[in-house]
Amino acid sequence: MYICYIDESGDSATINNPTDPIQPMLAVVGLFVSANDIRSITSAFVDVKRKYHPKLFENDGHDLQALLREIKGSDIRTDIRKASEIKNSKVQLHFRFIDEVFDILNQYEVKLISRIWVKEFGTLLRDQPVYSITTQHFCVRFQKFLESKNSNGMVIADFRDPKRNSYVSHSVFTQKYQQKGDSYPSIMELPTFCISDNHALLQMCDLICSTVIYPIAALQF
Repeated sequence: MYICYIDESGDSATINNPTDPIQPMLAVVGLFVSANDIRSITSAFVDVKRKYHPKLFENDGHDLQALLREIKGSDIRTDIRKASEIKNSKVQLHFRFIDEVFDILNQYEVKLISRIWVKEFGTLLRDQPVYSITTQHFCVRFQKFLESKNSNGMVIADFRDPKRNSYVSHSVFTQKYQQKGDSYPSIMELPTFCISDNHALLQMCDLICSTVIYPIAALQF
């Protein structure tokens, strides 16, 4: 069995001009992970967090509590962008941390997909169709991946709020239960939404999306 984890960087808020502080894009990333590897990946990720950010966890009563304190990719991206204003050693630490996150994903042959939405000035990026279409697109890709593995899977996305979670999940429901047949027969349930504090792969998804995929996309526009 495989799990598709989904997280995003950015939002659907309207940007009006080049100096607007609103983020100019929305990037969404999915990771395809074998369920058999989740325990090993989680343990490795907790170790890497503690290795590169020991001060964050020095007062924790147990090593595993490190999972609960998420290191946000957007914060790392901000530090790197302001590299001239902070200690170079801190920036290098961020790069080494992300490198080791990639090493873990590579070791366990985790697959990555993404979708980028670039905003136009003054044009509303409608949340419901954008997230619904993106999730359906990911499910199409995930279904093809599952077929290649002769396996089944499920989708776990980062929790936003009940209303938005509901319409995204329902968009997949309409594809699975349409009269002409199930578009995603290998995906066993509708997308479920979880708090990233409790899931290493959601945290890793956030890190990759915010520190790598989003900046790469931004360079193209």
